Amino acid sequence: MSVKRGLTKKEVHFIAKKFNLRITGTYSIKNGLVDIDGDFYLTHTSLQKLPLKFGKVSGDFICSSNTLQTLIGAPISVGGNFNCYGNKLKSLKHSPTDVGGDFSCHENSLISLNGSPKNIKGNFNIFLNQLKNLKGGPQIVAGSYHAFNNRLTTLEGAPSYIGGSFHIANNRLKNLVGISKYIGNILSIDNNISMYMGSQNCCVQKIEIEIQEPKQKEPLLPLLLIENKKHLPAVFRYMSYLDIFSEEGIFNELNFLDIIYDLNAGLR
Repeated sequence: MSVKRGLTKKEVHFIAKKFNLRITGTYSIKNGLVDIDGDFYLTHTSLQKLPLKFGKVSGDFICSSNTLQTLIGAPISVGGNFNCYGNKLKSLKHSPTDVGGDFSCHENSLISLNGSPKNIKGNFNIFLNQLKNLKGGPQIVAGSYHAFNNRLTTLEGAPSYIGGSFHIANNRLKNLVGISKYIGNILSIDNNISMYMGSQNCCVQKIEIEIQEPKQKEPLLPLLLIENKKHLPAVFRYMSYLDIFSEEGIFNELNFLDIIYDLNAGLR
């Protein structure tokens, strides 16, 4: 019976030189996996998969701007940032389960977030992909969540908690059903969306609205809401108790004006 020989440092050195890999710090090999006490860089190659398999990386793991079609071999744990943007990934399967900083996978061909970590300790960057929903993605994002310029038709799967801002402009959303319960800074949307969010409330600090050409005859966001956007965070906190939208998402202008009157009078 043949015994499979383990990976050697000489082989790692050869692969690193061949593909212009850069490792800052020291590394060791355990059970065929490369552990790095430092950072790893692999960029601007034609590689479709990682040339090595990694275990733990204490610093950043950068494999951006290649032609990767899979994350097989990616580290199990990354202490710093994990960056795989600018590849040809359709899935995040085989992503690290633990990332200490930002997780960046923008400018790929992602159609699913399955495989991404459930808890992001930094920013989550998924803009410029082909995503139609956020299912399978993280449920807690300590930093900001950048999901603009996708094909989102629903916010289903959005995190319950976002510590920073939530950017979802330039998608195909009709409403905000499924929005996060807590957004620590800014919610950024465009005027081609209704603010109907079903029976849910959302605690958010500020709302920014990007004005675009309507995708239908009239933009889904009434001008009255845009003109009163400074009051919208207070409205969002109690949306499920306010009769502003019907179950069909139809805006009730008179009820909204009554609420704005109360807010201008000092209601908080």
